[in-house]
Amino acid sequence: MEKVLVRIVSGIVDSFHFFDELSVANEAEHEEEKEEDGEDDESERTMMMEVGSNDSDDSDDSDDDDDSKQEQEQQKQALAARIKRSIQQIVVPQMLSFLIDKKRTDDGRVYRTLRVPVVMALVRLLKKLPRDTFEMYFPRLVTILCNQLVLRDQAARDAARKTMVDVLRAVGPRYFYFIVSEMRKSMT
Repeated sequence: MEKVLVRIVSGIVDSFHFFDELSVANEAEHEEEKEEDGEDDESERTMMMEVGSNDSDDSDDSDDDDDSKQEQEQQKQALAARIKRSIQQIVVPQMLSFLIDKKRTDDGRVYRTLRVPVVMALVRLLKKLPRDTFEMYFPRLVTILCNQLVLRDQAARDAARKTMVDVLRAVGPRYFYFIVSEMRKSMT
């Protein structure tokens, strides 16, 4: 059942169309921050003057169309922001909690296994999210993987090592130094 659910989540992540709108919403948030800082005040005033001087009486229909288009665009951005917030606050933390499967053996010991498909689905999801979100959750994921590398169980270490290689291939060489430094910290 878990495998089916992971495949479904992976399929949804791969074909989710809101990620393009999430990047647009993220750019809009950065523009709002710049406006609050006062960096774009001069250009905004110039733009407002140009728009005000170009208005005429016969453009009332185009103003209504522009207003409705702007309203639709704002609704899309608001929806994308809500989806981004939901993914950040609900989906990613739950996926992080599903990374390790804890099972009890007959003699009472706890056996922990790494769920590789969940790790890879989480990495694909994080890659599609804005960079700040990726950089917020990726270190936690790498730490969990590194903790699996120091276990006594050889099979768990092998699975974690193979998964770490797959993660590194997925994220690219940019994060190689970070992953190696985290591995070094966990091994000492």
